[in-house]
Amino acid sequence: MLGHSRSLGKLTASGRPDPTEELLRSYQRASSAVYDLMRRIEQRRLASEANGDDGHWHDPDLQVLSVCAWNALALQSLGDRFLDAYLRARKRSVGYTPSAIAEQAVAFYSRVEVWLSRARQAESNPDYVPDVSLPAMPPQWLELDYYPREYAWAMLEAMRALRAQLNASLITLEQSRHGPVPARLRQRLAGASATAEYAESLWTDHGPDEIYSAISDYLRRAIDEFFLLGQVASMPYLSDWAVAIPSHAPRPRRARRRRPKRRDASPGQVVPVRYGGLWGRCAAAVLDCMACVLLGSALTAILGFAHLGSLWGFVVLLVLWWLYFTGFESSALQATPGKLALGYRVTDASGRPESFRQATKRFFSKFLTVTLFWLGLFMTLVSSKRQSLHDVIADTVVIDTRAR
Repeated sequence: MLGHSRSLGKLTASGRPDPTEELLRSYQRASSAVYDLMRRIEQRRLASEANGDDGHWHDPDLQVLSVCAWNALALQSLGDRFLDAYLRARKRSVGYTPSAIAEQAVAFYSRVEVWLSRARQAESNPDYVPDVSLPAMPPQWLELDYYPREYAWAMLEAMRALRAQLNASLITLEQSRHGPVPARLRQRLAGASATAEYAESLWTDHGPDEIYSAISDYLRRAIDEFFLLGQVASMPYLSDWAVAIPSHAPRPRRARRRRPKRRDASPGQVVPVRYGGLWGRCAAAVLDCMACVLLGSALTAILGFAHLGSLWGFVVLLVLWWLYFTGFESSALQATPGKLALGYRVTDASGRPESFRQATKRFFSKFLTVTLFWLGLFMTLVSSKRQSLHDVIADTVVIDTRAR
């Protein structure tokens, strides 16, 4: 989805503007036109009511305009909350910036323009027919290996903002229509609100990673439902939709992230996140070292070096090891063959795939681990996420996928 996703969350030099923040601010400014659009729609509705018409219920073209504007406003609001969460999490992070939060904000902001364009077309042409089916499906979410606390907090704030906007839309609908809001719509709203309140009650500031993954699942369901219900509130002709599809509409395929295989679980169920332990990682390292030695011996023989102890033999072996570890860990496999054999995968601290630059930093940091009499390796025994010294430096974690 984002060609620049690898650039999000890089270290920022002291005293220089954060390029990720500048990117998000640019999207925020460009998308702010939605607020002017909402003011024009409200003025048009009030003018219609002043003429004795029920501006919302008996004006189909205004409904099309309103539903397009609602989708743009909802996406803008979601992006704003993730931007706020990015700035909040960046101040608390050490050595890295929360890239998953920034990428999710861009995913929301980048869709605002599409709905703004549809709204402008509906505003200029009373006979405009949208090029998509309504109600439109909920926005795409990043798919992470696990959801850290900062990401769950961003979702919590986004849910609250979207819920407030939906309640305001329902009040407008109630005032502009002869009779109450359709009972089916209120029923769906009650179910989504219960899910949101349950996620709020689960929140804790100092919980394990798995609780934030569970909270994120509940919040995603609530936000998706609020997004759909807001379209029905903006376009009452869709009210029959409230019973025409299942209670939880299927979401479009999510973007760019791959979950490890896990046992079947119901939505919101707590799935433990288990990190690779010391002895398992040592066993994987032994397997990888054996593979590198065999490959190195074959390569030096092919190139004509007498033995690995020569200078050029050492250089070849170093480059081979670097490409072996860095290439495999930053690939789609996210693990070397030794780690794969034991069910381990390497991700960054936010659960996203490790970049080539991170993998390179992780590889060369291992030399520091070794020179400190292997003390950096034994950090895994006391670290809550089983991070060794080179993991801390590269901002990575090793996940045991056998427990997922």
